[in-house]
Amino acid sequence: MPRTRGFVLARQERNEADLVFTIFTEHLGLVHATAQGVRKPGAKLKGHLEPYSLADLVLVEARHGYRLTVASLISWPASIIGSEEKLKAAEAFVSVIRNTAFEAEDSGLWDLSFSFFTLLKDAQDSDEPPRILLWALVRFLNHSGYRLSADEEIVKTRELRDLFLHWEEREWNDIRKDSKTQIIASAFAAIARSFEMHFSLRFLFLTNNFLRRWAIKPPSAA
Repeated sequence: MPRTRGFVLARQERNEADLVFTIFTEHLGLVHATAQGVRKPGAKLKGHLEPYSLADLVLVEARHGYRLTVASLISWPASIIGSEEKLKAAEAFVSVIRNTAFEAEDSGLWDLSFSFFTLLKDAQDSDEPPRILLWALVRFLNHSGYRLSADEEIVKTRELRDLFLHWEEREWNDIRKDSKTQIIASAFAAIARSFEMHFSLRFLFLTNNFLRRWAIKPPSAA
């Protein structure tokens, strides 16, 4: 029975009392796991599998995915759930993982996910969540083999090339003071082009409406 840590990304009701969880795990990658009877009063797994929480899990292989037999909460993301800015950033990052990760161990993506949720949980200023998300997306694309700073079809200005070159290798704590709010919209737009080109995917967090909700000036059409 595989035992692993995992971030709970989403959940869906099944039958009268079951839930199917989408979980990004340390050793198995992205998995779908059913928790039987977890919606019943007094269920032993209740409270250990909330969205964006980190839990210690025991999984049993089933015919379709996995079955959760043990879950022990490690970290409850109260500060994320209680902040609109943090929640939007978490939703965006989770959307990327759910649509691109595989059921296979990926230590680099696990480390990035762990850093992202830790930084987001501990963020103090309201302008930090979009910058943490931007940093995580740059690192995600770099981890996937796409260097934004080197792709002239994606990066249209020297300012963006310098930004991405600066962010692709460095840790968040080294660069947290370097980003300026006015460049975030154009940086998200460049990342949107990269996702569409390399993954043939579009995400809500890269649309103008999402940027407006975040009080960031949307990029002008070019």
